[in-house]
Amino acid sequence: MQISVPDAVSVGSLSFGYVQPTRSVADSLAQLKHNAHMIASNPNTAPSILEGLARVQNSSVLEHVATNPNTPVNVLELLLASSVSDVRAALAENKNTPFSILWRLVQDEDPDVRYQLAENHNIPQQILRALTEDDNPFVASRAQQTIERLQREPLPETEKQWQEFRRAQLNKRIAQIRDLESGTPVSFVARMFGNIARYARAI
Repeated sequence: MQISVPDAVSVGSLSFGYVQPTRSVADSLAQLKHNAHMIASNPNTAPSILEGLARVQNSSVLEHVATNPNTPVNVLELLLASSVSDVRAALAENKNTPFSILWRLVQDEDPDVRYQLAENHNIPQQILRALTEDDNPFVASRAQQTIERLQREPLPETEKQWQEFRRAQLNKRIAQIRDLESGTPVSFVARMFGNIARYARAI
């Protein structure tokens, strides 16, 4: 059913006209949303501001907060309880996420979260080894592949080498998407694009 908005509403002897949002207001809201993303992803953002942004009901902003190295541990704990699986999975991209939170992600009820954790080369190998025993065969296989890949590739020693390593991983993921067949499940494609977005933010 389509609901039409009246030009005016009368209450007793008073009449109120309906005001259409101006273009400048819409532009300001869009700019505000963009600023929230920029602030949440900035590694120099103060922890207190990140704590405030963690209360924003926007999953993409929360993903940025989850990956920000300045985000306090108590906020990471809060995000661990998020109902959005991508927000929980994004916690593993944060180099300051404590082992206790990573271990709880290993036990996450959503296999997509555990799968994204299993393909993350930036987490302790103890976590990856635990995931090789996951009840979901896709998660277990992915974790084993990540371990084998890490064993073949030398660990970066400097920040520059680390950035080059992350870019190489990003390029590999883009190549994987290009090779996907048309019959690939939509959820898998969405997960691949989500991972690329997180890796791009980390570079």
